[in-house]
Amino acid sequence: MFKGIPPGYSEIDMVKFYRLLLVSFSLLPVGCAGDSPFQKGQILYNSGRYLEAIYQWEKVPPEDKDYLQAQLRISQTKRELDQKDALYTQYVRRGERLEKTEDLRGAIEMYEKAIQVAPYQKNQLSRKITQLTARKQALIEQAFRSGEDFFKDKDYQNARAQWKKVLRLDPSHAQAQQRLKEIDLIENSNDQVFYRRGVELYKQKLLNAAKREFEKALTINPHNTGAAQYLEAISRIRSVPYRVKKGDTLIGIAKTQMGKAEDVKILADFNHLPVTSPVKPGEILHIPSFQDFKAVALKEESHRSVQESPVEIIAEEESMPGEENPPKEESPKTPDLSEQIQKILERGRSYKEQKEYAEAIAEFEKILNLDPHHPQAKAYLEETRETLQKQITFHLNQGIQYFNDQELEKAIAEWDKVLALNPDNQKARDYQKRAYALLEKLRALQNSKNQPP
Repeated sequence: MFKGIPPGYSEIDMVKFYRLLLVSFSLLPVGCAGDSPFQKGQILYNSGRYLEAIYQWEKVPPEDKDYLQAQLRISQTKRELDQKDALYTQYVRRGERLEKTEDLRGAIEMYEKAIQVAPYQKNQLSRKITQLTARKQALIEQAFRSGEDFFKDKDYQNARAQWKKVLRLDPSHAQAQQRLKEIDLIENSNDQVFYRRGVELYKQKLLNAAKREFEKALTINPHNTGAAQYLEAISRIRSVPYRVKKGDTLIGIAKTQMGKAEDVKILADFNHLPVTSPVKPGEILHIPSFQDFKAVALKEESHRSVQESPVEIIAEEESMPGEENPPKEESPKTPDLSEQIQKILERGRSYKEQKEYAEAIAEFEKILNLDPHHPQAKAYLEETRETLQKQITFHLNQGIQYFNDQELEKAIAEWDKVLALNPDNQKARDYQKRAYALLEKLRALQNSKNQPP
């Protein structure tokens, strides 16, 4: 069959070779000898060069056997280009909206999607993407440096805000992620935070939980005399053993042995058990003695590392019939802590006035970590959360209304507002995805209706 077969090759090898050769001829680039205008147009179309493909098909003369097929391909490709151009325009407009709100990362993403939809429009957007990328990088570097400056001045709140800004621009920025972890570590290393938590838990008679907090405070600052004195007081709390009987429950034991079913939390904590833990007959529980919860005056030494004023452990005795325990007044805060809280409060109010609700919420929560009963922080936090949720709900529902009315572009704009308030709102993202898909289908349907029979 084949003459002059090279040594070491069989006829089967030669058949395979010629098949590959034929395939390679079919994939030759435009301009190869033997390609008709129709074939050139098809090759250009397959490579995404639609306008050039149309130009080649328009060169097919009427007497050519491929003329009708060429005219059909021209019509189909023009309709396809119209659809791509519409989607391209939609992505570009959304990118421009995001650019105006300084969401550079989102804008770049939209422009890149536009290029994916219509690669033949790449030249118009490539320069803009390059400019925005450079601008985004400059903002990232500026915000990161600002965060470093605030960090050096121990202004951790502003440092946190700057590094969060970096991550909004570049969520994968490793240095900013690490810096935020360092701030968390520093703030969690404040012995007064753990000390205050311990005091609150002690007031609730949750002794083991309080003990853990006081121990953390002493680990950070071994000179925290208040934490040491509370631990000493806890160690003096005595208990009475109780053998569990058949049918007993923690709630039942709390009611019969401690007086109130609500004291089950105290009982569970004292015995290192979950509140819902079942108990077994014969098991020994320890009932704390409320008579040992006596008020113990703590006279703390003045120490620069201790920010608390002298306090009193609120170790109340059980009220006797006819007696009432007088309300205890909160110990006054030291000026340093009060000033710190006031500064945070002012920053929170400022963020709230600027409608930067997420940042405002973070500030008010910080105050409540330092002082869980701070009335202004509680009020501002509740009000800000309510305002934020109302805005999110309004724009989400407004988008749904537009969607149901088939005003898809307006719906998408409303959900953009939701994502500006809360970038993690999955509902808004899901709705937008559905709207974009439906918009594309409606445009395709409209184009098919406009197609001549």
